[in-house]
Amino acid sequence: MQCRKTAIAACAAFVLSAASFAQTQKWVTTYEGPAPGQDADEGRAVEYVDGSVYTAGYGGNASGVRSMTALSFTQEGTTRWTFVLAGSNFSEAYDVAVGGGNAYLAGFTTGSATGKDFSVATVDAATGTLVSLFSYNSGSADEAVAVAFGEDGDVYACGQTTQGSMNQWTVMRLHVDVPTGQTTQVWSAPYIMSGIFGSYAYDIVYGGDNKIYTCGQNPNSEFTVVCLNKDTGSEIWRYENPTFFGAAYSVIFGGDGKVYACGHTQIGVFTVVKLDPPSGNQIWLFAEQYGLARTLVYGNDTNIYVAGYDTQTSSGSTDLAVMKIDRLSGTKVWDRYVDGSSQITDEAFSIAYGRDGGVYAAGYFQNPAILGGNPQRDFVVVAYWNDGTPKWSSPYKYGDLNNSDTANGIVRGQFGNVYAVGVSFQPGNASDFTVVNLGTE
Repeated sequence: MQCRKTAIAACAAFVLSAASFAQTQKWVTTYEGPAPGQDADEGRAVEYVDGSVYTAGYGGNASGVRSMTALSFTQEGTTRWTFVLAGSNFSEAYDVAVGGGNAYLAGFTTGSATGKDFSVATVDAATGTLVSLFSYNSGSADEAVAVAFGEDGDVYACGQTTQGSMNQWTVMRLHVDVPTGQTTQVWSAPYIMSGIFGSYAYDIVYGGDNKIYTCGQNPNSEFTVVCLNKDTGSEIWRYENPTFFGAAYSVIFGGDGKVYACGHTQIGVFTVVKLDPPSGNQIWLFAEQYGLARTLVYGNDTNIYVAGYDTQTSSGSTDLAVMKIDRLSGTKVWDRYVDGSSQITDEAFSIAYGRDGGVYAAGYFQNPAILGGNPQRDFVVVAYWNDGTPKWSSPYKYGDLNNSDTANGIVRGQFGNVYAVGVSFQPGNASDFTVVNLGTE
């Protein structure tokens, strides 16, 4: 296994000319798993804490077995450590949180007799060594998809466990005892909601009011946000938007003390909601056809920025979408739709607000190249000032533009740095776990 740090000049074959960009690509690191050139590797989440970058995803071996993987870097791009969960069975990480001297990876491990298990790995943030691995198995397919570190020092994870033949929205509070290397489940809150489908959790946040907020899709396929008591796991309130085929994908606790969530309602309605934390009452609802809101952030200017995609009614293709929403009124201040020129499918998965007032969205453009009968993707970051004017002369792209590359996450660092993580293909290699530092401020 190896990490490759690439200077700007060496990336000329994979990145559009730096002269055409206002941003500065400071460094790119690509990680090849245990079988360089033969395996599939992907970065899915990124965090920045105390001068270090933490990423999570998976690395694969020559047999196609994936292992939960995390990498940490300095701001200069030097690899601090690489963590790969040992074992011969499949495991992956979907999310990472950092706190209390540890990094926490949410995902799944696989038991030989149990299938996928809801799992959280605790890794020492300084050394990358495994502190503890917690796994829960219902007897069928389970997984943790998001994790948050609480002000109380405990870890909160959400995902799906299985109840009978149905997926079941599940939240757990975990306490990690570092000296003993043991993780204890403080409580588990499986939500057996009435409805005709399974329920799914997609995100979780520890609120500034010491409550837990999680969002997802209830069994009636409705956009849902749940507030929990952090001490007991009991439900305080539940917000459900009664429109069929909806889901909430991201939830945040704003700097104004309110809760914001985004996703879609009905079939393809780009939706953002503001909720009152004590009651769960809706303060405002922003809904616009057609599209999907994948992620949101509370800006330093106290407004809400949302990213996802917008569907063009004439062609059915989607454009990467970024919007600014006034936090007081819930009205749209501006929107920007970016067509990657293929007129097929473009989307943002993650958004960050920079210290300079820049708004950064990471995702992909689908390009016309065909591989194995499927159109391919470009790893993309777009940037705007908070007034909606473009921050860069054109979107940032990375990777072999004739392969399937995607930016899955983005986070703001210090000293004008923004870090994006995802997957890219390089000539002669399979997919690589990819981290990019864009010096933008």
